[in-house]
Amino acid sequence: MKINFPKALCLFCCLGLAACQTGSESVQPLSEAEVLSFARFDGKVKIMVRSENSVTYEYSDVRIDQVSVLAAQYCQEISGQKAFLDKVILYKNNARRAKFNCYK
Repeated sequence: MKINFPKALCLFCCLGLAACQTGSESVQPLSEAEVLSFARFDGKVKIMVRSENSVTYEYSDVRIDQVSVLAAQYCQEISGQKAFLDKVILYKNNARRAKFNCYK
């Protein structure tokens, strides 16, 4: 089988340009349904300690960036502030605890 190199090179370049297109499309924020969907965290994330200035979650089989969405929502609703990760601790049974502080 003979390969036509000019055609293959042209096809490769076109596919590369299409994959690397940097259009002016903006990144869409998460919809309310995605942010508020606590069902996907059922049994995987628990609030262990909460106050006006901080919240601590215990989680397993969930990424920290997913837990941070919950913390950001908590701080915004409680005090109108932003959530900042303070520490992550490996806890019993491979669960982790993440403490978030609420700051302006």
